[in-house]
Amino acid sequence: MPTLTKKDIAVQISNEMGFSVRESKRIVDSFFNAVKGLLQEGQEVKLVRFGTFMPTTRAYRFKAGTKTTVAFHPSRWLKGRLNGGEKVLQD
Repeated sequence: MPTLTKKDIAVQISNEMGFSVRESKRIVDSFFNAVKGLLQEGQEVKLVRFGTFMPTTRAYRFKAGTKTTVAFHPSRWLKGRLNGGEKVLQD
């Protein structure tokens, strides 16, 4: 299965919405910068029908201290779609 890149997303937006690829790349970059900024501030980012990104603190494996990472919890709707359930749950 090929990896989906930001460029692939920008091309798809360009094709569906009629924007130029350059403008679509700026939109995608702006979106990801906004998500990164909110996570760095310690806020959760919830995308309806997709999932929630949450900053979380975890211990290092082999040394003392903690690090901040990001956890992703898919929505019930997305889980239903991925598992091919006929009955897709609502969020």
